[in-house]
Amino acid sequence: MQLFGELLRPIVAFAIATALFGLVEWLGRRRASPPWKRAGFWTDSGWWMLTPLATKAITRIGVGVAIFTIAWVSLGHPTDKEGLRAFVDRPTWASALPLPFEILLTLTVADFVGYWIHRAFHRGWLWRSHAVHHSSERLDWLAAVRVHPINDLLAGVTRVALLVLLGFRPTVLAGIVPFSTFYAVLLHANVPWSFGWVGRIIASPRFHRWHHAKHVSGDGANFAGFFVLWDRLFGTFYLPSSEPAETGIAMPMPKSIWGQLVYPFRKPDTKRVDRRSSEPIRSARPGIGIANPELPTRD
Repeated sequence: MQLFGELLRPIVAFAIATALFGLVEWLGRRRASPPWKRAGFWTDSGWWMLTPLATKAITRIGVGVAIFTIAWVSLGHPTDKEGLRAFVDRPTWASALPLPFEILLTLTVADFVGYWIHRAFHRGWLWRSHAVHHSSERLDWLAAVRVHPINDLLAGVTRVALLVLLGFRPTVLAGIVPFSTFYAVLLHANVPWSFGWVGRIIASPRFHRWHHAKHVSGDGANFAGFFVLWDRLFGTFYLPSSEPAETGIAMPMPKSIWGQLVYPFRKPDTKRVDRRSSEPIRSARPGIGIANPELPTRD
């Protein structure tokens, strides 16, 4: 019965998300045809089932091992169940803050750490697992779940481990996960929304669409998951007044889930075109980014 519940949960969630984000995309007047008619729909639907049943389970185990290891090795807590609970519930400098401030600060620092982790996944071998996410040629809310298990595991464990070492409580981190998940799906929605002046502070669907633009080369752009401040500070903010003509990657990607799962382990074909070409994007401001005059920007 429990197994049936685990299998039923993503199906119910899929139905709810389809209704909710279908309405969002209808309000945005961007849905030209039913979602099941778009390329990659069945692949992404498969990812929707795989992610909660396998990927998230693997990531939760990895995060648990990371917290267990930190408690045992770094802080000297016993490794039994009570010792681990004592570590999770221990008072820290962050827990001394009023809860609303603790939540806001946790979200801010988690987003900052996530920005740099995201940038790291656009380099070297890490890019091969992250390229699976970027391979969706029709960017909409469902494309948000096309995330390779390696990408999810390494990013999740790294972020949680760093934040726990900095003194943030695992319980608060777990509390912001539902919001972060919802917002990540919203950023991929097929709508032209920029959020007006609010979009100068937080990421919008149009902001994130440029992150998925096929022609954005070099190390990429618009890595922030919530606060666009990080991209502005470190020279990776890129938001023209128009929208990208194409999303996806220039390199070939298998269409099936199995092909995408094994893709990071295949030997790269150096004769093929890689999305991360030798031309870096232009920075929105001086900083870590490298200028490319062919790509105009708007501050």
